[in-house]
Amino acid sequence: MSLKVALQMDPMESLNIAGDSTFHIMMAGQARGHRLYHYRTDDLTWRGGRLYAQAREVTVQRAEGDHYRFGEAVKLDLGSDVDVVWMRQDPP
Repeated sequence: MSLKVALQMDPMESLNIAGDSTFHIMMAGQARGHRLYHYRTDDLTWRGGRLYAQAREVTVQRAEGDHYRFGEAVKLDLGSDVDVVWMRQDPP
């Protein structure tokens, strides 16, 4: 069963792919056929009792400096449009 997975996380360009556990989680999920969506806290909106994220589908690969590709931006209802929400950003 393929899942839609939304990840609230740090910018993709700042990831150290050799040691970042979120990147490894993404690689494992993608290898299992899951669809991954990236968003940041600035992309969140609360409207009508629902939480939305302006997210982009993302694919990842083990290539330093070329480790991700974004698709088109989509508006996701985090309560109904996705199966899993991961909050994986580093604390300030």
